[in-house]
Amino acid sequence: MRFRVASTAALVLGLVLGGVGVASPATVNPQVVLVGHGWGHGRGLGQWGAYGYAVDQGWSSAKILDHYYGGTKVGKIGNPNITVRLSSLEASADPLKSTGSWITSKQDFTIGSLRIRAGSEGSAARIVRSGSGWQVYTTYNGCAAGNNFGPWTMSSATVKTVVSPGEDVTKMLKVCANGRSYRGTLNPVLDGTSMRLVNTLPMESYLRGVVPRESPASWGDARGGLGMAALQAQAVAARSYAYAESRYSYAKTCDTTSCQVYGGAANQDVRIEDRRTDKAIENTTGEVRLNASNAVVRTEFSSSTGGWTASGGLWPAIKDEGDSQSPRHTWTKTLDGPALASKYSVGTFQRVLVTAQNALGAEGGRVASVRIVGSTGSKDVSGSQFQSDWALYSNWFFPVDQPLQQVSSLRYVKQAYAAQIYRQFSLTSNKWTDHAAITTADWTAKGSPPVTTIGSAYVKYTWSPTIYAVTYWPQEPSWQWHTLTNAEWSLAGAPAPRVAGFIYGTLYYNISGGAAIYAQAPDDTVHHLTYAEWKAAGFPKPDTRSA
Repeated sequence: MRFRVASTAALVLGLVLGGVGVASPATVNPQVVLVGHGWGHGRGLGQWGAYGYAVDQGWSSAKILDHYYGGTKVGKIGNPNITVRLSSLEASADPLKSTGSWITSKQDFTIGSLRIRAGSEGSAARIVRSGSGWQVYTTYNGCAAGNNFGPWTMSSATVKTVVSPGEDVTKMLKVCANGRSYRGTLNPVLDGTSMRLVNTLPMESYLRGVVPRESPASWGDARGGLGMAALQAQAVAARSYAYAESRYSYAKTCDTTSCQVYGGAANQDVRIEDRRTDKAIENTTGEVRLNASNAVVRTEFSSSTGGWTASGGLWPAIKDEGDSQSPRHTWTKTLDGPALASKYSVGTFQRVLVTAQNALGAEGGRVASVRIVGSTGSKDVSGSQFQSDWALYSNWFFPVDQPLQQVSSLRYVKQAYAAQIYRQFSLTSNKWTDHAAITTADWTAKGSPPVTTIGSAYVKYTWSPTIYAVTYWPQEPSWQWHTLTNAEWSLAGAPAPRVAGFIYGTLYYNISGGAAIYAQAPDDTVHHLTYAEWKAAGFPKPDTRSA
């Protein structure tokens, strides 16, 4: 697990970086290795960061939300209805326009004044536009369709079940085109010449189909339930975002990543709602974030911030230490030099130059502009455009290995307890150094260059058998905690560990009504602290837990 304790950036937006011109060995097909951070736009809450703060530092959902949405406050909206355009049904050919989509249920439902009998297999109906009204066709064969009856013409074509289906997904309204079952009603609407299908349902029911699509429900079980705080923070962010949306004249929001992902209640009659995310929604019922004018804030969020959020104008950019848990906290992408040169028409490829950044985080932070240099000229594009052009995880990246280097140095390092090799690279003129993992295949393709083994400190608590390795990366303001397996400890030479007073990821708490303080180590060993042990840990303030 990577945990960055200080920003390595020293650049400011608009500062042009001078290429130092260090040449790497020539290759027949030159490539560019980018190291980047985060996944998504990085504005507002980072889902992996929320998880990290919950399980590594024991933060509550309120503390997580206060951290990411600075300047906002808690509010309540009750449980209003929300309208969701089911845009996931729509293809470029717009099949809804001419053929509609079959809708079925294992119980009776109505379309306008027309009652559709369920039958043994569930009857189905489809709605198409006809002049200024709607036409409805029916079949006895459910999603298998078959013989059609109708059409029946009507002015209103709202689809709803005759009685509430409760929790029985087979009795909800199922759209045959995607196999999804939905709570609430389905309403066809006209958008220009195109038909749209809109799901109308209570906000709290809608969130049951959103939260497990946006954050893994399994997080709720992490570290004895501490991960629930991340799911609760996601529920509040999703609720606020949806309420503040106003996408269309006929629907507040949509069901894809263009808005936020909503999957309904079930897929092919298998429930996709989850008890853990349901609980997170229930624990935060109606809760939203408000601005100073008491308006609900459009609380954007993304998968991973990379260690710093991006400023969206509604709240300040902040350091995100919780993001160290993210599998996309640091990532690597290799681009083909000739493909870059061809894309931007610059002749024979020479290098990629980052020319302006936001100065927040590793390697100078998110890229504002980048220059692609070739034998016949260069092309400047924005960092976001470059991200889009090459399907990068984010606009926070830096070229660390290419024919004509921008970095000042590049070497290969590893830790004594593991076989993993890292590239370590620096830009001396701007005083930063960082590292990223390299695959064995890529290292071999580089000619198996020499690898330096860097040292780690080995520590443990007196009251736990688990040994932790703490690595201080040379020239970097960062350190890494790692829980050693027995094999890793042996590979390191079975070093004798020092006794630690504090190990990162330890949580301190007391039981409501009691004076005893307990420590929960990263391996989840729980220990009743003596006064001397509490003192050695720095007198951490314990959280209060119920018995």
